[in-house]
Amino acid sequence: MSRLFLANNRVWNIVPNDTIGVALFSFNGTEPHQISFSVGEVLQIEEESTNWYRGKIVGSNSTAITTATSPTLTPTNSNNNINNNNNNNNNNNNNNNNTIVRGIFPKSYVAIKNVQDFDIVTNELTQVIREWGALLMKYYKERKINEYKVMKDRLSLLIEWHSKIVSSTTQPQEVREIKGKVISKIEEGRRLMGLDMIVRTPNSEPAHENNTGIIQLYRMHHELDTLKYSKFTQQQITQASSILPSSSVTSSISSSSSSSVSSSPSSSSSISSNNNYNNNVILQSSTSSNSLGNGGGGGGGGGGGGCTMLSSSSASISSILTNQSGSSASGAGSASMMPTLNHSLSGNSLASLMSNGQSLSASSPSNALKKSTPFQSVKNGSIGRKSLSRTNTGDGFVSSSISAGSGGTNSIGANNNNNNSNNNSNSNNNINNNYQPNQIFLDLRVFMCAVGEETELYFSIYNKNEGKFISEEYQVGLTQLGMPHDIDKIGKLSTLFLDISKKEMQAELYLVVRLIRKGKMLVDSNKKAGVVQYRRPFGVSVLRLTDDKIAVGKEIESIMTIYTSSSQETTFSLLHEVAIKNPSSLQSVPKAKGICVALTLLPGDLNSVLTENPVLRDVQRTNKLGFPEVIFPGAVRNDIFITLETGEYSQDRKTSAKNVEVLVQVRTEEGELLTNALFYGDRLKSEYKSMVYYHTNQPHWSETFRINLPITMIDKAYLVFSIRHCTTSENKERAPFAMSYLKLTNPDGTVIANKTHSISSWKTSKTMEEFLPSLKDPNNKNAIRKGEVTKVKVLLCSTMLTQNLSLLTLLKWNQYNGDLGDVVTKMDVETILRNITYVDQIEIIKFMQETFNALFNILDTKISDPDLVFNAITWIIGLLVDEKTSRYTNFRPVLDVYIENHFKSTVSHIHLIGALKRILANDSFKTLMTTLKSMEYILKFIVTSKKNFDKFNGITINDDNNDDNNNNNTTTTTTTTTTTTTTTSIKPTTTTTTTTTISSTNDSFKHDLTSVFSALSTLMKRTEGNYIGAQTTALKIFNSMFNDLGQLFSIEERCTIAQNFVDSVRYDENFKLLNMEKMNVISNLVEGDLFIDGSSRKILVATVKRHLKIHMGSNSCSVEDTTKHAQIIAIMIEQIQVKIKDTSLIWELVDLLPEIMRAIIISPWNDFSKLDMIHNLYSIFYLMEPIHYDNYIEKTLGTDGNQCWHFITNLLQLINQLLSTSSTYPENWLTLSMFQYSTVKKVVTQISKYILGKLKIVNHQKNDDWTDIDLQLWSSFFSLSTTYFKLKGLNFSEAKQNSIKSRYGDMRNDLIPTIQQMWQSLDRHQIKLLPTVISPFLELMLINHTNIKRLGIDLYYQLLKCEFKEYKSFIKVETETINTLDIITNSPEGSEILDEKFRIFFSQNLQEKMSADPLVGEQSKIFIRDMTIFLELLYQLRTLPDRPEFEDDRTIACMKLMSYLKQTDRQDTYTKYVHLLCNQHISNGNYVEAGNTLLLHADLLEWSDEPLEEYGEFRQQTKRERKERLFKQAIEYFDKGKGWESAVSLMKQLIIQYEDIQLDYQKLADILQQESTFYRKIINVERFFSEYFRVGYYGKGFDSNIQGKEFIYKGYELERMSDFVQRIQTKFPSAKLLTYTELPPIEILDSNQQYLQIFSVKPISKEQLLLLNQSSSSNNNNNNNNNNNNNNNNNNNNNNNNNNNNNNNNNNNNNNNNNNNNNNNNNNNNNNKKPISPALQKYRQNNNISTFVYSKPFKKVKTQKGGNEFKDLWIINNYYVVDDSFPTTHRRSEITNHFEVELSPIENAVNSIMAKNIEIAEMTGKHENGIDSNISPFTMVLKGVIDAAVNGGVNLYKEVFFSKEYIQENPDKKQIIVKLRNALHHQVQVLEKGLFVHSKVCSVDMNGLQDQLNIMFTRMRNELEL
Repeated sequence: MSRLFLANNRVWNIVPNDTIGVALFSFNGTEPHQISFSVGEVLQIEEESTNWYRGKIVGSNSTAITTATSPTLTPTNSNNNINNNNNNNNNNNNNNNNTIVRGIFPKSYVAIKNVQDFDIVTNELTQVIREWGALLMKYYKERKINEYKVMKDRLSLLIEWHSKIVSSTTQPQEVREIKGKVISKIEEGRRLMGLDMIVRTPNSEPAHENNTGIIQLYRMHHELDTLKYSKFTQQQITQASSILPSSSVTSSISSSSSSSVSSSPSSSSSISSNNNYNNNVILQSSTSSNSLGNGGGGGGGGGGGGCTMLSSSSASISSILTNQSGSSASGAGSASMMPTLNHSLSGNSLASLMSNGQSLSASSPSNALKKSTPFQSVKNGSIGRKSLSRTNTGDGFVSSSISAGSGGTNSIGANNNNNNSNNNSNSNNNINNNYQPNQIFLDLRVFMCAVGEETELYFSIYNKNEGKFISEEYQVGLTQLGMPHDIDKIGKLSTLFLDISKKEMQAELYLVVRLIRKGKMLVDSNKKAGVVQYRRPFGVSVLRLTDDKIAVGKEIESIMTIYTSSSQETTFSLLHEVAIKNPSSLQSVPKAKGICVALTLLPGDLNSVLTENPVLRDVQRTNKLGFPEVIFPGAVRNDIFITLETGEYSQDRKTSAKNVEVLVQVRTEEGELLTNALFYGDRLKSEYKSMVYYHTNQPHWSETFRINLPITMIDKAYLVFSIRHCTTSENKERAPFAMSYLKLTNPDGTVIANKTHSISSWKTSKTMEEFLPSLKDPNNKNAIRKGEVTKVKVLLCSTMLTQNLSLLTLLKWNQYNGDLGDVVTKMDVETILRNITYVDQIEIIKFMQETFNALFNILDTKISDPDLVFNAITWIIGLLVDEKTSRYTNFRPVLDVYIENHFKSTVSHIHLIGALKRILANDSFKTLMTTLKSMEYILKFIVTSKKNFDKFNGITINDDNNDDNNNNNTTTTTTTTTTTTTTTSIKPTTTTTTTTTISSTNDSFKHDLTSVFSALSTLMKRTEGNYIGAQTTALKIFNSMFNDLGQLFSIEERCTIAQNFVDSVRYDENFKLLNMEKMNVISNLVEGDLFIDGSSRKILVATVKRHLKIHMGSNSCSVEDTTKHAQIIAIMIEQIQVKIKDTSLIWELVDLLPEIMRAIIISPWNDFSKLDMIHNLYSIFYLMEPIHYDNYIEKTLGTDGNQCWHFITNLLQLINQLLSTSSTYPENWLTLSMFQYSTVKKVVTQISKYILGKLKIVNHQKNDDWTDIDLQLWSSFFSLSTTYFKLKGLNFSEAKQNSIKSRYGDMRNDLIPTIQQMWQSLDRHQIKLLPTVISPFLELMLINHTNIKRLGIDLYYQLLKCEFKEYKSFIKVETETINTLDIITNSPEGSEILDEKFRIFFSQNLQEKMSADPLVGEQSKIFIRDMTIFLELLYQLRTLPDRPEFEDDRTIACMKLMSYLKQTDRQDTYTKYVHLLCNQHISNGNYVEAGNTLLLHADLLEWSDEPLEEYGEFRQQTKRERKERLFKQAIEYFDKGKGWESAVSLMKQLIIQYEDIQLDYQKLADILQQESTFYRKIINVERFFSEYFRVGYYGKGFDSNIQGKEFIYKGYELERMSDFVQRIQTKFPSAKLLTYTELPPIEILDSNQQYLQIFSVKPISKEQLLLLNQSSSSNNNNNNNNNNNNNNNNNNNNNNNNNNNNNNNNNNNNNNNNNNNNNNNNNNNNNNKKPISPALQKYRQNNNISTFVYSKPFKKVKTQKGGNEFKDLWIINNYYVVDDSFPTTHRRSEITNHFEVELSPIENAVNSIMAKNIEIAEMTGKHENGIDSNISPFTMVLKGVIDAAVNGGVNLYKEVFFSKEYIQENPDKKQIIVKLRNALHHQVQVLEKGLFVHSKVCSVDMNGLQDQLNIMFTRMRNELEL
């Protein structure tokens, strides 16, 4: 500390202990006692002086932590406070040492805040309200109604909560409750609206790179983004969010976290395989908690009318919610008619709803819903669990002894309803989640059927796919009133169907209910019923278990229809199948409403379900028929299921078939009854009675019951079947007519086989007690009844009994039994071992523990060849590990449990290692593969055996590694009565061992085991192709084997083994699987403790990097390979940052940067593996400190050569590419996006130093020649900088901006000084970057950021100035500027950014700088003027909407821009816009305009051989070749637009080239042939030419460029007037359409509104225009034009209606004036010239035209009523002249001249007659040549003309124009009268020909019309004889 400081700050005052400050700026403490911090960090202030504070760093601004006030909010795990402030070293070191460093810092750098400001929830709530408020306004303005409603509802609630939180009147308890719901509601809103995704730490603080490991932060985002919510989870979230108990809401807000993901990461995320998640970091979306307890229940009730309430039907089981005290949350059960079952259910899937392992209301006994952290497996409780061990009884059966003190032996089937929850040892808790059973809870609510007798309901689960039942039957017995027999069961008629596997749940499952009544034989019989009741079939019900019928943790009620069969009742056993497949074929029971049941799916094993739902402990359980997917050691199941299938019995002498009933009992050979030996339905029974089918000798029962006997009684038990006939009125049971029996065991001691057994019937008079003994009596009179059999099916589900003799022999190998011989010899053992593969595999699996015990006893006693035993062991292990061939891979956890808790051998490791060494050295490939597949577990056996040996001898090896594994298993106890309960430990013969001997033994063991791994390494080096499979298998098992070595080897020894093994694996691109498994091995190594330990890490990292570089450098890397590589790198990064907590070690990974960059470049963009690798790249850069950059760039790469600069260039280009994409990370990953931007800023700042250093060297050498690498380097730097400045991700709303800046500052602003320094340092070299930097600089000016805009203009001006210094002009900058602006304007946002503000900013700022600089002079003004004009034209073009109605405006704007470019000699840009305009025309179908536009490019070229550079789609060629190509392309367009005349004119030029210049006759022939084709098209193809419309824009509401102007528009082909008007009105929807054609009055012209005047006009050809100019009356008409205008206007204003009518009625007359060419044609005819064809006339009339006319009739004198209207029918022609001749490059042209010409009535008549003549002649020609097949228009024209002439038309002409009076009054009209006469005569000729052609083409049906036309024509011709 300086002395000055000491002098001025001698007094320090203590401040209040809750004083908190936030860093406004970063401070780098360089003096002693000063501390360093970054912007946004929180500091606790302890003392103050005048200018300084003393205190300590607490956390970031977003972390609400103060040591004095909020200790509970401090993260408990160091990972939450990962401070990677790489910008300053001191702070980083302080944090890494986990020591609180106090120091001093300036007051001006810190802002004092209140403690309340650091309340996480309140702060975030305030920020969210501001942000969502702005979004709400945005949605409202954009009319996003749905989003607006969703946002409004949530925002209103948040505002209400905020007001309560900040209110002083709100109770603290209520505040805590509200805060507990805030985060959940916020995250729910974020998800629904698709807003930024926020991941959180346990204290609900948003997670970011400063408080969370950067790899883990990425993983959290990835998992939350791919999270799938079940319907139940969503419901729980919704319910619990509103009722969260206050006690569960701690100040850390952990229970209000959003929904957690499961412990297994998403499969799509590659950086997710590291399962060592830190429990303090939780992914959140909207998780809430639910508290469950007792609900109120209503009183009792009864049943009647066939409907009985059996349980609560109005309240779901899981809807009863309580608070911590257990009080009822609501009266959910008040509507129940009977007492309800007060419990709630949850499955394992619910465990992920609670974070940090907390459970709500755990002390409440009614709380059944427990939660666990999403990153830890749920631990099953073991309350009340009995430990079971397995033993052989000596009589051939495996039994179970209960070590908890209960005496006696376990019975077959005994207590099977309750023992499944207690049959697994504690070790089963560690089983992986591959095995996930399900339990189904069934609650019978209401039975709605009046049976009238006692009823039995049998519920079971049926698998339709396999066609069999998979569960036992659960029986419910009801009285004739429909009530349970036991009233205590009312409301408790429920069961759990156990162990339904995941695979079975995916199948088509049904709940089947069989209904059996107990009563008289026939319900409708009039006979009096006896006292004997029979079980009779009644009906069946089925329910498909779909998602809408059964759901996780949620009770769903369903009504099941009761069906009965109308056919014989013998089909009852198959009735459920019919109901499933074709229920319509069955009839429902009359008046029965069905069975109401509620079902709930409870995932997880039974222990977990019962732990989470204690209320289910007393619920009856229904077992699975068969074993579950996995059988654990210690599991006890001993069930023999007997299914009474069918029977075949004779009718004897009865007149009808029998009513057969079978009674079954279990008796001994002596006839003794074994009571309670059968379990059926719901209880143990001594006998079973079958159903009775009426009059059926072949009954089909399919009823199943279970044997319940002690194991010792099994071989003595017989099933005795008593078969009798029943009558309809029996008062006592009849004697049986037959008996049968079945012994349960075989003579060899095994249980009878699982199959259908056919049992013969015996005719006997004995009772059931006497039947079996009588069979031994030689004097008995029993005889077998021929042809009668009873078929029963046996199914054994036992872990104590076996049906396999070989297995039983193996298990009893060291015992002797009468049937097995006296002593099992060595030869016998070897035979057993060789035959073990013939044992049924499921039997081996069932008795896995006993089998392994026997095998290892044989191995330890050395009674047999060790290799035989070894082969048997590997074969059994192969059953569990071979995923391709085995069905039992899900039993691997069972083997894990056995090795961990039940394997006790102490010497097996010696034999196993020896066998391994022999096999690995052997070349037997088959044996090798088998061994390798099982080697993982062989090693586990070796390690466990060695540990047992060490423990037995008191040796301790690697205690630190295996303390947890040496705990005694207190839950498993072995019996002392037998020798085969567990494997006998073979004690060493010497009980005392010297230290030297122990050490020698250990060394020998390690040496032997190491040699095994050495043999594996040798195997991996082999290159023979047939060893690839073995090598791949070795790689697969290495990880698990290596992990086991940690218990016996030191870390250095293990590191050596791992290094040797990995190095032995070669790389071959052809072996993808081998390479992937190698990467899996490496991934496991870096994830383990070898990476944590410093000494082993150095060796490991070097090995890993060496192999990674080889693999990543391959050109054949697949997506999977890249994913794995990224995962390995991510694991190493996370190990360094989170576990080792020394970020300086990131240096060890820096040299992987080139490989990471390459992997990113070659990876496809649409794959997450690329994103994984990108995140690794950013993570390394983030953790690197400045010294790491220096060492790598300057020392590792070296700045002398090009390697360094190539790396930097590639890095800059890669980052630029990543930032230029839409988003590297998904758009809603805000935190990682900010991390990316801050990291890029850091990288750019660091790299700028090295680039500047290189420039200084160049300047020092005074070398002006830049290499390509220099240009690329600088260009890449400025391009990246501009991309960074343009990032949309850095443009935030005001509310969000404050939050972001508090943590990161203004990142773009921070980078500006660096860019300025870099550019200024270039000095004279700036001009060399001209082509590459112009675009970035201009783009900077377009960014809406004041400082960045100024940076852009500064850099641009310096570039201008640099060019002027060098060349005294701006030509290069100007050219590049125009090209760049042109590119920018063609971007999607071009019209938005090139607005008026930008143009003003650009011109004013540039002018300001240039005017202040005398160097640039007058040329600057010219430059600014040109740029301003160009920008204005660009803006006009780009701001036009891209809609069809604006096509003409876009074309005109483009033409203006092209004209400017052509004038300023910017040919390249001009040519570019030519082709853009051409493409626009093509897209709109304007092919003629497209061809004319393309010729603008051709006009720039000469017919010369001067070479041209490649341009666009044009290759490098000569001007002649390019012009020729343009001509051909234009000809193609003219052809498509039917402008063949224009195409022919181009062909004539090409003909000259081919014939005279190029002498290419082949091309000449082709072009001539094409020309001939076009001429034929001109003649023969009918063309429809577009109409033209005059449009006037009046009123000041229009833009200035069209206001008050008039235009001629060329319409689309066949576009009518109404369509065109609609098109224009669509463009100007607010404009009013004027209905008159005169010039609008001044009021409209000066109006502020918009007025449109639209009418059609006719084109005037050049010939017509010439004739018009030569007309003698032209001058007179022009002179009268002005005089008539006023009169016309007045007349039009007064007579608008008349004008409109005239307009409409005289449309045909509009054509009259256009036919002056007919006069010319007549003159031509008179001059003996050949007449022009109608097609050519039509073309000339509509092409190359610039004058248009609108004709309007008027009368100078009012015609008297009944007078001749033709006498005073005048026409006024309005002529409009435009600059352009149509067709041209556009379809709109402004009118430049307008004049009027009057036509006299006779001239009008001449024009009308001549126009009609042309029409008739044209139609006649078409039909004569067969061009037109439609005769109707032709007929109508002929009829119309002839009919009009006959009915007065010709006479009217004669009366007016041929009268003597008219000729005398109009002597100047004589020539026109002659024309009229000639026209009429010509019409007669045309009509005559037309009628002739018409007669040829008309049908027979039209002959009458044809005759009529001929008659009328004759009359017309006679009248025209003038």
